[in-house]
Amino acid sequence: MLNKEHDASHFLSPMPLAISMGLGSAAAADARGHVQNVNGQAITLHMKHKDKRDPKQWKGFKFAVPFEYSMHNSLLRYYVAEHGLDPDTDIQIRVTPPPEDGGQPARRQHRRLPRPDPFNQRAV
Repeated sequence: MLNKEHDASHFLSPMPLAISMGLGSAAAADARGHVQNVNGQAITLHMKHKDKRDPKQWKGFKFAVPFEYSMHNSLLRYYVAEHGLDPDTDIQIRVTPPPEDGGQPARRQHRRLPRPDPFNQRAV
């Protein structure tokens, strides 16, 4: 989109705003139409953690988020903080764009993933 090579693109909702502000790239005016959806979010835990549904048990866990300025990152940080964990010290959050996360949950190095549908349903 920045290079004007595409007519349409899938962006996480904060990406156009971050691009226009120069966060993570050179600042660029954003004069495109946007469509938002509300598919919902979920945190998918590896089967070996099926008994650790309480976020207070997640200290030391590694999480993947698709973009530094994604809603996934913000929601994850808020959620663990709400349960008494410091998202900057008690857990690790790594930016792992979907093309780099291996496609299948069994191959992912990060076993805990905040993702929109349909990715969490694929894990189920």
